[in-house]
Amino acid sequence: MAKVPPPGDMFDAIDKGSATRSTRQSTVPIGMTNEKLYEKFKEDLRGYVLKVLGIAIFLMLLYSVMPFTTDITDGGVFSRSGVHLRIDHGTGCHYLEGAGGGMIQRVDKEGNHICSGEPN
Repeated sequence: MAKVPPPGDMFDAIDKGSATRSTRQSTVPIGMTNEKLYEKFKEDLRGYVLKVLGIAIFLMLLYSVMPFTTDITDGGVFSRSGVHLRIDHGTGCHYLEGAGGGMIQRVDKEGNHICSGEPN
């Protein structure tokens, strides 16, 4: 059988105002009403959500300046062209796709369509 503390110790703690009840994640004072507990929960939740959003935004910004997010049409990490290189796997020919979705042939200095070789 479990040993129960003497009643005097328990009541002394209550008289000093240090009595708490334990919930799953935090310790809540016994006198706290449901409204106050709900407000505390909302504040804690708001803080967690802001932290998660802040971390997500930071990671997105970090990803956007990584060199592996550029292609050969870009001048560098901070001077992106907005154009994407597309290669037709059936013919091996190169095309440039703009931000609006239009595509044009990629040509060399002489105006010839660039094709990288045999069709796949």
